[in-house]
Amino acid sequence: MAAPHDPAVRRAVQRAVAELIPLTVPEVRRLLWGVIWRAFPSVDQVLAWSTWRRHHQAVAKRCHYKRRGIILP
Repeated sequence: MAAPHDPAVRRAVQRAVAELIPLTVPEVRRLLWGVIWRAFPSVDQVLAWSTWRRHHQAVAKRCHYKRRGIILP
């Protein structure tokens, strides 16, 4: 078996790579998803994020109305 630093192997790899089509957007998305999300988040993490998000939106809503002088119930 030829070593990876062998010039013949390098040329063969370069030819093989040259024949590849460019990456597509869905493929890049899938590659990034695989790298970033190696393990799916747990149910607890998903629920904690949802709680944080809804709290953040509630605070933003109160500030939005307060700034405009609207009284919330």
